[in-house]
Amino acid sequence: MRVLAIDDDESYRLLIAEMLKLAVPQAQIDMYDPVAGGFPGADFDLGAYDLVLLDYRLGTENGLEWLRRFKAREHCPAVVMITGEGSESVVVQAIKAGADDYLPKERLDRDELRRIVQDAMTAKGLQSNDETVQLDTQAIASGNPQMGLRIAGYRLVRPLGEGAVSRVYLVAPEGGGTPIAAKVLREELIHDSDFLTRFLREYEIFGRIRSRHVGRIFSYGFSDNSAYILMEYIGGGDVRTYFAENYVNQGKTLSIFRQLLTALSDVHAADVVHRDLKPHNVMFRDDGGLAMVDFGIARIVGEPSITQQGTLLGTPNYMSPEMIAGKPVDARSDLYSAGVLLYQILAKRPPFEADTPAELMQRHLHDAPPPLPRAQDEFQPLIDALLAKDPGQRPASAGAALALIEELYFRRG
Repeated sequence: MRVLAIDDDESYRLLIAEMLKLAVPQAQIDMYDPVAGGFPGADFDLGAYDLVLLDYRLGTENGLEWLRRFKAREHCPAVVMITGEGSESVVVQAIKAGADDYLPKERLDRDELRRIVQDAMTAKGLQSNDETVQLDTQAIASGNPQMGLRIAGYRLVRPLGEGAVSRVYLVAPEGGGTPIAAKVLREELIHDSDFLTRFLREYEIFGRIRSRHVGRIFSYGFSDNSAYILMEYIGGGDVRTYFAENYVNQGKTLSIFRQLLTALSDVHAADVVHRDLKPHNVMFRDDGGLAMVDFGIARIVGEPSITQQGTLLGTPNYMSPEMIAGKPVDARSDLYSAGVLLYQILAKRPPFEADTPAELMQRHLHDAPPPLPRAQDEFQPLIDALLAKDPGQRPASAGAALALIEELYFRRG
């Protein structure tokens, strides 16, 4: 069984290919970029395929026109139109143009792809493998995301947490070994190109960074109905919990904060800006070492944004003024977030509080943070430098912030 997937979105081509491998392991899948390759010429052997999965939008071109031209060729295989468009008129146009089936992207999953492949095999008189197409009725009927999570070579141990975009599970190798964490994109977001692209980009970004103070990443893949990233399980709790449960003197506080700045220095050296530094994303390993995690909205310096214009990502409590204002951000934005985190550790509350996120962001833009409590006022010069509204008034880099700490606290006469 040979399948050709045509989509202008690289992440969607990858998603289709991986889901097809899960649905029909014996299928051979080829991916085609319509933007880079243009319409396949007469020398392209379309008849070598049993099934074509064709996107409706192909960059500046229309998939319906490609469909008509494909169907005009001799030995054209079955063509299924896949699209994010919900209009019934598009369905009618696709069928009239010769589409053998139509699949909205929000319905794209292993079982729908299996059905489509079965239909194509039946139409060509090919025999399907009953074992391959058997449904996991228990997982489907339960509606439980944990039941549907199957990662080859691993067994689910327990959920660790969830957010608006992903769920995190503790998984263990089936043959024994150290448990790791599996970060899984929420099923309802797998069909959103921006979320899928950003999720897969996190793996790429993690892979650029070499630091003992950043969580390790192992691999990524696709489960039956979503995407996942396998990474180091860091079980020592986050920085907020650590400071809430332990008495920490000035020396230890500075030691931990210097580890955080070292992590940021390594991150920025890889041309990455974290953009979402907060207590939950600063963890401790069991040996007490600090590890920064969650690069879900991180950005590679100089690369175009995959976030729609006007969309604000981040956590308002820790966002820099320039990020709130929609201006370009660099390493100094992460230093502002680190300053907010340090202030919260020292004062036991964030520098700015408000009833609504909008009010909170206005305070970050315009208000000066209250002075630290008297018992912590030795840290005030460092806080003032990190929380400067103008990024030009902050340390230029994490290395410069480390040098400032050295000057303020370790070079006294």
